[in-house]
Amino acid sequence: MSSVTVDDSIIEEYLNESFPLHRASREGLLDVLEVLISKHGLNPNSPTFDMVTALHEASAWGHVECVKLLLKLDASINARNIDGSTPLCEASSHGRKDCVRILLDAGALVNPPLLLTSPLHEAVFNDHWECAEMLIEAGADLHASDVHFGTPLHVASLKGHYKSAQILLRAGANVNAAKMHQTALHEALKQGWDTDFLQLLLEHGANVNYINNQGHTSKDLAPKHSKTWNLLTHWERTPQSLMFYARKCVRKCLTNYKLISKLDIPHILQNYLNFS
Repeated sequence: MSSVTVDDSIIEEYLNESFPLHRASREGLLDVLEVLISKHGLNPNSPTFDMVTALHEASAWGHVECVKLLLKLDASINARNIDGSTPLCEASSHGRKDCVRILLDAGALVNPPLLLTSPLHEAVFNDHWECAEMLIEAGADLHASDVHFGTPLHVASLKGHYKSAQILLRAGANVNAAKMHQTALHEALKQGWDTDFLQLLLEHGANVNYINNQGHTSKDLAPKHSKTWNLLTHWERTPQSLMFYARKCVRKCLTNYKLISKLDIPHILQNYLNFS
């Protein structure tokens, strides 16, 4: 039984709602939430018609204490809504860093069985790169492919999110991973992003000669003689340095890029390998 005291009229108002726990979680009303569950016996895992739970709501709105309470009261940490999104997906999508940390520490799956999306896809889609870093640190699959866009790097290229793309690439995302024979470089060119974004992909080994499912290389997608076309032409015709290929080979051999900082080499070379 809850020791929290809340005015009965307020509780009555919430009990008249179709989904009282969801409203209380959305509004961050911890005391109301506790009374509804502990005193009135409402099920913390009761879903809406779209299979959204109170924990989804609290996570999406960033109500840390509500998240903690729901987990304490046995809310399902990996519940899936109708779109396949878990509470961790919701926290990641909305950039709720504190909630992401709490959910991860409580055992939320950083790589839930992929239906439509993953927490990392959600974080990248909205350029919440700090959440993306936390997810990657927790072991998020950099190469998981969703049903819409492809890998998280495809998502970053679709949206033009430079910082998220940089984080993914530094962590070891395959720059030439294909979705329907289309790479991140194809996607970036289709969206018309500037040369800085393209340069980022190229420096991480993007293949300018990769042919998509329409028979186009990346250069075919750039307006002829534009800045992007000139950049791709230069990259296509100019051999890269030995250091470029050495970095590419070393990184390809490493399964964990954290090991770079432990290599017995000068810091300047560690930074080069890390693209720092």
